[in-house]
Amino acid sequence: MRIFLSIIFFGCTIGISAQGLKKKMADEYFNAFAYEAAAPIYNDLGNKTIKGKSQDWDVVKKAALSYYLSQNYKQAAKLYQILFDKNLTTAEDNHNFVETLRTLGNYEAAYKVMQAIVAQNPGDTWANQYLKQPNYHTELKLDSASFKIKKLPFSKGLGDFAPMIYKDNILFTSYRHNQAFVNRVFGWDQTFFVNTYVAQPNKKGEYKSAKMVKISVDKELVPHDGPYAISEANNLAMVTMNIPGKYGKNEIIRLGLYYVTIDANTFPNKINKKEIKPFPYNNSSYNVGHACFSADGNTLYFVSDMPGGYGKLDIYKSTLMNGSWSQPENLGAKINTAYDEMFPSISHDGDLFFASKGHVGLGGLDIFIARHSAGSFGDPENIGYPVNTSFDDFAITLNKEGNTAYFSSNRGDFYDRIYETNMYVPEFILNGIVTQNNTEKTPLPFTEVIIKNLTNGSEEKIVTDSLGKFEHKLKKNSSYEVITSKEDYEFGESYKVSTQGKLKSENFDVNLELKAMKVNVTVKIVDKDSKLPMVGAKVKMKDELTGIVEEYITDANGTFNFSSFRKKNYSLTSHFHSHKDGSGSFDTKIPADVSEVNVTFEMEPIKKGDVFVFNHIYFDYNKASLRNESTEELDKLAGFLMENLNIKVELSAHTDSRGTANDNLRLSQKRAQSCVNYLVKKGIPKENLVAKGEGESKLVNHCVNGVECTEEEHQANRRTEIKVLLVK
Repeated sequence: MRIFLSIIFFGCTIGISAQGLKKKMADEYFNAFAYEAAAPIYNDLGNKTIKGKSQDWDVVKKAALSYYLSQNYKQAAKLYQILFDKNLTTAEDNHNFVETLRTLGNYEAAYKVMQAIVAQNPGDTWANQYLKQPNYHTELKLDSASFKIKKLPFSKGLGDFAPMIYKDNILFTSYRHNQAFVNRVFGWDQTFFVNTYVAQPNKKGEYKSAKMVKISVDKELVPHDGPYAISEANNLAMVTMNIPGKYGKNEIIRLGLYYVTIDANTFPNKINKKEIKPFPYNNSSYNVGHACFSADGNTLYFVSDMPGGYGKLDIYKSTLMNGSWSQPENLGAKINTAYDEMFPSISHDGDLFFASKGHVGLGGLDIFIARHSAGSFGDPENIGYPVNTSFDDFAITLNKEGNTAYFSSNRGDFYDRIYETNMYVPEFILNGIVTQNNTEKTPLPFTEVIIKNLTNGSEEKIVTDSLGKFEHKLKKNSSYEVITSKEDYEFGESYKVSTQGKLKSENFDVNLELKAMKVNVTVKIVDKDSKLPMVGAKVKMKDELTGIVEEYITDANGTFNFSSFRKKNYSLTSHFHSHKDGSGSFDTKIPADVSEVNVTFEMEPIKKGDVFVFNHIYFDYNKASLRNESTEELDKLAGFLMENLNIKVELSAHTDSRGTANDNLRLSQKRAQSCVNYLVKKGIPKENLVAKGEGESKLVNHCVNGVECTEEEHQANRRTEIKVLLVK
């Protein structure tokens, strides 16, 4: 690829007669980026070092680098091999050596150098990604039959690149010599300033010839213009042109972007520069160029080596808002690397195509696609051979239908030409749903899904939608493991899928199942007789493992719900006016495919004749006055009676057997009346209460007269009972 972003004008001394002057001249060429001129001089000096006549290995390194940068890879490989064998290469030398070998198609030798790079620097991500895929060059050639490549007849091998489709025309940039004007030459590889050309189809739809697009400035041509970006949606054209700058003492030409509203009567054959406006983020300190528009024309993608990027050239974007371009935003580490990313283009589907040296490729610049999904770009995919080769392959653009593409390549002889290919990049779509492994297979929305690329070690996390579904585009020639996770759920077996060797688009359907570690528990309280729901019943539920007690009130269905881990034990008590307090227990030990526990408890309604025993209403021996600890129990009774003002109850007091029967009968009557008097003070209607003394007539144990018993046994007989006399 013979387009670079910096152009320098310089002068040098000729008439070299001594080795020192010879090296000075080579250095001057080298420092001015004129590597093709510097290479043979450094090589001549370096031969003396290689033959042992000198120890200046710096000139050998500069000879190798100059050959590398001027694309004389055979010579560069010879010198880098000598340096590598002598263990004189730096990390940068080794990287250049790898690129040289890969461009020459020597992947095995390149692999060995990458191993040396990682041994020298284990954290080198660029080399590591190749070592993880030792067969990458074979895999990238698996679908070579999917493409049919042909060179376009107008491309003469004079440096044509960066095609752009406008209506039926192909605009492209070229170094080809324009005979009508004196071309200014820049130093790197002795090529000319670029200009833009347009190829228009003949009656047969063939692109046989091309002519220059004229950008006029005071009757002179702009010395450097192209490539172009065109937005038919916004009727805008964006062109890369030169802007002046400085590099040390030298004058340097930086590249900048300029845009113009398209005049349908003259575009693309002629543009008046007076109508062109500069992109606001041009800068004489760095380059801005190689632009393309999104399909709607509102986003501009471009390349720059501005400070703050990830490497040499990065891809940025800027959005047109209210007539102004937003601050450039770097596309991030997923797209950009420590090396060059160049020539972005956006398909009508929103996918990003670009050329890169930093992602895994066949050598030189390779073309990649980052598919558009959910407002962002996915991981870059190499589109493979034969679009990509060990040479520079770059600047691809697709027609509106997406079935034909035009791209640039210097394959074969390192001269850029424009090629056409049918465009079939297979798509592999993973369609999935995450469900609970219950009988209903309930979908689980907003659940994390982890997609692991086992081939390159990358990992992506996505989230299911409101229906528990997800979709993800897979890379070709890759193996994947798909898992999912959700709080309080346990995942079973992962899903494995592979696109290795697949040449046609394919959808992969997967159902990921999660076993709920928790279950939904529904407790229902009903009337024992009618089976009707008890609305507003108060329930206390105890976790028997932790001892934690939770309180609930039943809803309109007589139920309450909560979530519980499996294999738990619970006990509960229920309370409701007009009903006896209830109690029960249950557990959540259910089969794995069951996710709900439904339990029902009955409460018995209070009826005439029901008797409730209060064992904690205490009186001292032979006394009728209430003890302090008795009032707490009577307060509970008062609360119960206030809830049930429709019932009339009898409070019967009982004594132990000690003393005479008559005395005990009178004492018990007084005690019963003491309880009634206390309840009346608490607000219970007097007519709802009857006091009755039972004396020692109804003992509950063996402690009759003449039997020796403990105080505790006698206390059991000194009790108070509540009997329901009437339910109104």
